Amino acid sequence: MALRLQISRIPRSLYITRTMSSKVDPALVELAKKSPIKQAENKFVFKLDGRADLTDEAILEYNLDSKANTIDLYHTFVPGSFRGLGIAERLCDAAFDYAKEKDLKVIPTCSYVSETYLKRKPEKQPQVSKL
Repeated sequence: MALRLQISRIPRSLYITRTMSSKVDPALVELAKKSPIKQAENKFVFKLDGRADLTDEAILEYNLDSKANTIDLYHTFVPGSFRGLGIAERLCDAAFDYAKEKDLKVIPTCSYVSETYLKRKPEKQPQVSKL
């Protein structure tokens, strides 16, 4: 219990700074920019091309409601090996592009989409459903 209290006293700003400051291989960043986002059944998928040692997938899962003309972006996952490369943002870009192409309104259920992505890209707000 005492250990838990000590951890909870670490300011969140210090924790975020420490986790986000880890070094990322520049070659990996370039590969991540060039690797395509693919659409599978009810998800957008990112796999790093050209690196056999990194076989993990990053995903953005969604539910499509054709009656309501909406796409609910409900879950984003980026494995640790891909964090800090802008992959979650690229997945969201692909989802919002898809929604625009299909004339769908976006329901940003996933906390990354609603609390991070949309704050960084306020120009996407008109695509968000006003439920």
